[in-house]
Formats: sequence, structure tokens, C-alpha cells
Amino acid sequence: MKKKIKYIMDYYLVYLILGIVCTLVVAYFVKAICFDRKEIVLSVLILNDNEEFDIDTLEEELKTYLGITSPKQDITFSFLRTDLEQNQAIILTRLRARAVDLILSDPDTFAANAQNGFYMEMEEALDAGLLLKCGEALEQGRIVTLDEQGEAVGEGENRKYGLSLAGNSKYRQLGGSQETPVLGIAVNTMHGDTGAKVIRYFWENK
Repeated sequence: MKKKIKYIMDYYLVYLILGIVCTLVVAYFVKAICFDRKEIVLSVLILNDNEEFDIDTLEEELKTYLGITSPKQDITFSFLRTDLEQNQAIILTRLRARAVDLILSDPDTFAANAQNGFYMEMEEALDAGLLLKCGEALEQGRIVTLDEQGEAVGEGENRKYGLSLAGNSKYRQLGGSQETPVLGIAVNTMHGDTGAKVIRYFWENK
């Protein structure tokens, strides 16, 4: 009888241990997904710049400037080079997924992105006061319409799509490598107001 009881206990002990392990695994993933997940309040895409760019300092300063105090809110930065073909698909995918709020790039890349309609117009993004202050520092571009063969068949009017950071002291302090970088707000951003505040931040720290 004792052997039979021991056998039953040993038999069910395996399932008991497996049940406990499975419960712990499920609890871990529920905690990670539901409780530890951070809210992305700003996503910055940095194109063709120095990867030594001090994003840690920028993140800390932006959080202070934007009044972000919650540890569950985060600002993300991504570095990509546009001369790598696979990165073009990544950029488009992220834009379509509304996973980009700001784009910092060299002027040639800015112009190409403007042609593809990547940016929100500054007249829509900024308040009248800031728009007036930025004045000639605002970079223009025009959207180009392409045919099925990829040939340009029409151009839109010149519009202001970005802020030139040429000579910007804050950009230099952060280790940026571009001579005339341009900062623009993504056309389908989920955080347009926050993006406009970052434009103001760089303008105030020029």
C-alpha cells in the first residue's frame, strides 16, 4: 500500500512541478507585457549620422524639457544609413506603422524624403510664434509624383518641411557629424505636439 501511495505521489509530483513552472512562465510574460511595458512618447530616426551621437544626454535633456517623469515613458532613437538598400524598406515600414515621430538627416536625404512625402509641413506642426522665429532656418522641399516606371511626372509647391540645424550648438555638443543637418516631423506621427516641442528645443538651444 505504501509503495502504491509513493508511486502515485511520484507520478503526480512531476505534473505538479510542470504546472508550477508553466504558471511562473505565464506570470513572467504577463508582467512583462502588461506591467513593465513602456509607453513610447517620442521616436527619433537618425539617418546617416555619427553613431557616437550622444543620445543618452539628448534623451535626458528632452525628458526634462518635455516634463517626462514617469519611468514607464520612454524616448527611442534609431540609427540607419540610407545607402544600404535594406534600410529603405525599414524606414518605409516604420513610417507606415507610425513608429517614427522625428527624422534627423543630411540635407540630401531630407530633400529625397520630402519628395516622397515623409514630412509634415511646418505650417501645420508649429505654432505661429515659433514658425515666425524659425524663419529662414526652415528648410523647404517639394513632393514629387512618380509614374509606374518611377519617373517624375509632377512636382508640388515648395513647402517648409524641416528645421536646419546648421551651426546649431546643441547638435554639435551632442557629437553630430553632419555639416547642415535637418530635423523634420514625420508626416503621420502619433506625437506631433511633442515633435513640435523638440523643434522648439533645438531652436532655443541654437
